[in-house]
Amino acid sequence: MSDEEGHPRRWAILVALCAALLVIVIDNTVLHVAVPAIGHAFAASTGQLQAVIDAYVVVFAGLLITAGVLSDRYGRRRTVVVGLLVFGVASALAAAAPRWGG
Repeated sequence: MSDEEGHPRRWAILVALCAALLVIVIDNTVLHVAVPAIGHAFAASTGQLQAVIDAYVVVFAGLLITAGVLSDRYGRRRTVVVGLLVFGVASALAAAAPRWGG
């Protein structure tokens, strides 16, 4: 099999998918790093903190299904770009939010 076979933009596609996955991994890392501070700020029990993490996972799964439907309707590239933009804006707003109890 030669190097010329396959999709002509396969490396660009791989980079885009890896960038999207990197955003997801960083977001999950931030959540898990923030869990002790959330527990301290709200005097949350272990069960309550587990509920926060579980709620995050359930919402993420629901958004994956929604994103799949939107990508079928409007195109995969457009959906990924819009999703990353929305995520970036939400992350910037969260970073600029005032800190509680600190």
